[in-house]
Amino acid sequence: MSEIRGAAQQIQGAQTVAREGEQQAQVRENREAREARAEERQAQVAEQREARAEASDARRARQQDQADEQSEARRQQQAEEQRQPPAQDRQEGRGEVVDTVA
Repeated sequence: MSEIRGAAQQIQGAQTVAREGEQQAQVRENREAREARAEERQAQVAEQREARAEASDARRARQQDQADEQSEARRQQQAEEQRQPPAQDRQEGRGEVVDTVA
């Protein structure tokens, strides 16, 4: 009888160890899955951050291009104004420009 009882206890012990091993494996798998999800979220956040930075850089570049174009237009306008005859050689009246003969 004691042999049967001893064998039964050994079987129960083995089953307990097996269950604990399964539980530990499940805990490990769950932890690994959580870590994988966390890494994936971090990667997505990094991608979003990079996309926002690229959009910001593009916006800044467009604004700089516009500012450069406006500056060039002003420069051309000033150059054009300098090519006009001096004011002493012109008379400006009611919306008319009359060249005077010196």
